[in-house]
Amino acid sequence: MKRKLWLTTERLNIYHPDKSDYKNFCKLLTHADVMEYTFNIKNKEEVKNELQGLIKHYKSFGFAAGSVHLKNSGEFIGRAGLFYPKSKSENPPCLICLLLPNFWRQGYGTETLKEIIKFGFETLEHSKIFGLVHENNFSSQKLVKKFTPIIQSKTDHNGKKFHNYIFSKENFMKS
Repeated sequence: MKRKLWLTTERLNIYHPDKSDYKNFCKLLTHADVMEYTFNIKNKEEVKNELQGLIKHYKSFGFAAGSVHLKNSGEFIGRAGLFYPKSKSENPPCLICLLLPNFWRQGYGTETLKEIIKFGFETLEHSKIFGLVHENNFSSQKLVKKFTPIIQSKTDHNGKKFHNYIFSKENFMKS
């Protein structure tokens, strides 16, 4: 089955989620360093359920968090995208980006987020997008601040504290 390309950047291809992502998502979502500042490390059944949820979201809305691959080699480096946590009418979409450690601090996160946020504002025509970043994940906080968000609030999920960043179309276009 041929992968469905969603977004592309200078160095990356971001594909819509499909069943072929399972092994790569297991590698990502069971990695302790990747998951340290997220909700919890996943087991294989949880990865399967999460992937099924992403595929369902993609079928319902035409986008979701998909797999990120290097253009030149096709190598899987992570997962990124947008999703509606509840329903489209109630909330702006939530931004997600998880990369394998070998690909940290090389500009891939910046490249990925810029294209995804642009998609949310230009294609989906949202005026706001939000994202959660763990209060101790200083590298990710530095990354999202490149896109001039504001911190709306701090929130607690399963005993972990997160900053709730809101990205506005107006501020993004200035960055």
